[in-house]
Amino acid sequence: MNDVYVTDIIDISFPDGYGVARHDGLVIFVPGCVPGDKVEIRTVKRNNRFAYGEPLQIAAPSPSRVTPFCPHFIACGGCTMQNLAYETQLYMKERYLKETLKRIGKIDVSNIDTSPIVHSPEQTFYRGKIELAFGEDKNGIMLGMRKRASHSGQYLWEVTPINECYIFSETLKHILPLFNEFVQKNKLSAFNPLTGKGLLRHLILRESKHSKDIMLILETTNGKLPDLSGLWKNITTEVSCIKSMYRVINPNPGDAIRYETLVRLFGNPYIVESMGDMELRVYPDSFFQPNPKGAHLLYTRLAEFVQKEDIKDVTGLYCGAGAIELFLSRYVKEVTGIDSSHKNIATAKENCIINRIKNCSFKKGRIEDVLKTLNLTDIDLLVTDPPREGITKEGLSSILNAKSKTIAYVSCNPSTLARDLKIFIENGYSLTEIYPFDFFPHSSHLETLAILKL
Repeated sequence: MNDVYVTDIIDISFPDGYGVARHDGLVIFVPGCVPGDKVEIRTVKRNNRFAYGEPLQIAAPSPSRVTPFCPHFIACGGCTMQNLAYETQLYMKERYLKETLKRIGKIDVSNIDTSPIVHSPEQTFYRGKIELAFGEDKNGIMLGMRKRASHSGQYLWEVTPINECYIFSETLKHILPLFNEFVQKNKLSAFNPLTGKGLLRHLILRESKHSKDIMLILETTNGKLPDLSGLWKNITTEVSCIKSMYRVINPNPGDAIRYETLVRLFGNPYIVESMGDMELRVYPDSFFQPNPKGAHLLYTRLAEFVQKEDIKDVTGLYCGAGAIELFLSRYVKEVTGIDSSHKNIATAKENCIINRIKNCSFKKGRIEDVLKTLNLTDIDLLVTDPPREGITKEGLSSILNAKSKTIAYVSCNPSTLARDLKIFIENGYSLTEIYPFDFFPHSSHLETLAILKL
């Protein structure tokens, strides 16, 4: 413990983005380091399998090391790879995907048609959504991001104040001072997830990358707020692209954002995003891919597959607001989308109407229940886009019982993707194609499209 030595960083860990070193057979995770660095470190925590190291100085920087463009990079928990050249980020993500498929899924990708990872169309200001937390320090209340977790957990729930974000929107730097001024002037309190006390929880912003319109969503506990009309007038005068403001009331413990009680305060009920030549309405609680331009590339690749395979009928699981289903509708005879959220289904139907799409239908319900009522043996393609947790065991059972000829699995988590693909393969499916996409530059996350055939 507290040993000091110079070592080489040979890898990067997922999902935290720590540099990885080996010393006397011991694996050491070192924050702030990238593969190729030679670094002086001090071990600060150790067990039988691995250790954590504190970087003291970079003895020789990696050729892949770059200067982070965001001044908040070290403390902020939003990005983990800004100090790594973009092409190297892509290489590490692609390798991580293949290694995860092999380690968890027991899948030999050398025999599968695997595309090189597709670059994000934009590497800055690409995200359509950001979730900022309120916090307090000796200077009062502030808005920022949860601090990056340390190996000791010492930053748990702490907030690092920010004044801009290079992966969300240039407009943020004009909004934050106005909001900070308002909450400080009114002496409002920040919610503390550890004590359960305080009023202001999160400020969520959604931006249309098409129109640049912005929606503000203020999440609070159920306490009383001061009159917000002055803030609305001031903020829309200074930042004309703000079109909507909501309040979410969440009295629950913990830090999770919940949209059960949603009140529109000012402005439009939605903002409009584009996907190709489609217009899609986005509400505060709509599920929509955070990188719309990156999502367009994935949907286009899926549409090319649909045309190549002459697919006529598609059923989409976990369809959200229906973006994939609506996009594919022009290439097939009939599309059905399924989602457990009433609001997602309502938005999907609304987007269907405004785009004059007549061959789509949407059903509300758990896929585990709805699939039992459908005959999918004649469906050409089943598309599944589950949350990070992957498909539930019951859901997998329902999908396997449906015996769809072809499955397109869209995933944001290589670990749960590998787990689920293993089950499909064990039940007679062949994994034929893998397409990774970088939806999340400067973070450890990626999106993957996998094609399975029965």
